[in-house]
Amino acid sequence: MTLFELEDGHLVPAQFGHEVVDGFTPEVLDAVRAQVLEIISRPLFPITWRNIMRHSEAASTPRLTALDASGQVVAVEVLDCLDAETLIDSLSRLADTASMSWTDLASEYSGGVEGFKRGWFQFRESMPPSPPHGPRLVIVAASITEEVRPALDVLSSSGIEVHEMSLRQMSNGRAFLEVSIVGPRMYGHRANLLLGENSAQGMLEEQVIPQLEKHKEPATDTASIAQADVLAKRKTHAHARVEEEPPSAPTRRVGVPFPSRLERRRAAHRERLNTSQGPWPRSPQALEAMGASVGRSVTLVYEGDTPVEAELSAQGVITVSAGEFRDPTDALVAQGIDGRDGWDAWHIGDQYGPTLAEALTELNSQFGA
Repeated sequence: MTLFELEDGHLVPAQFGHEVVDGFTPEVLDAVRAQVLEIISRPLFPITWRNIMRHSEAASTPRLTALDASGQVVAVEVLDCLDAETLIDSLSRLADTASMSWTDLASEYSGGVEGFKRGWFQFRESMPPSPPHGPRLVIVAASITEEVRPALDVLSSSGIEVHEMSLRQMSNGRAFLEVSIVGPRMYGHRANLLLGENSAQGMLEEQVIPQLEKHKEPATDTASIAQADVLAKRKTHAHARVEEEPPSAPTRRVGVPFPSRLERRRAAHRERLNTSQGPWPRSPQALEAMGASVGRSVTLVYEGDTPVEAELSAQGVITVSAGEFRDPTDALVAQGIDGRDGWDAWHIGDQYGPTLAEALTELNSQFGA
């Protein structure tokens, strides 16, 4: 699971905060669409956000049509709410999109048919040989109704992958996303690869507001497009790399609702807070409460004349090269940095993350302090 902070229309890694109810505005959903390939962490070759359904009743919600490394057509949707009706509509649109030929797909590409061939060649060249098929439909939803959750276990084995988002906010107004996959993970993940001027990121940034009308390039011979795929595969085989095996899925009872990792983390967080005594002053007990609220080790960064990195454990212990400490200021002094309050000097994650003092204020706000 990865957290992304929403800052000036971009998503950056973040930590802490409380969940915001009904916070997914159209602007937030557009920001998610602009960087959705980073969120789902899948190597996809994006083609268009334009609705390219063949029947007359095209969906109003934009959806990304893309190709995975095996050449399979993949649809990516970012939704405010995933309910039974929306799920059925998404599946019906998927069947229509999957039946499109490569010539049809190439004509929808922003760079035209020739740009499609060049971009696909570069994309395949960067992929391992004989890549496996991934999911055919990826849904990123802000909320999921309870009636749909049992079906997701069954659909995951049929090429459907669902991610659930949670919008979180700190007391100082900074907002960020928490994203968690729902159901068993049936397909391996890889970090997204950039491809220069034809990179997935570059295309998405240009299409934050999806274009509803696009001029089609003249159709070309399907064989010429397929030839680019063959050349890419040959060159990729010449530079073969060991491909990571996808993680095996845990044993699950199909059709039985099972809480997602995000839900389990929320429940554990609530349980830890309910059994703790807050609010806390700046103390070792406060560090311990902060570590327990996160549930894992996090990186601390001091950006001064001499930058220092440390680690805050789930038990509230700060580890630096000089040793272990339960006081942030003592950890700085041990590194030869005097005259700074460690609560204000240490940042969580990186230099742009919240300070320990800000995180403590956020934690105490849950107790009305």
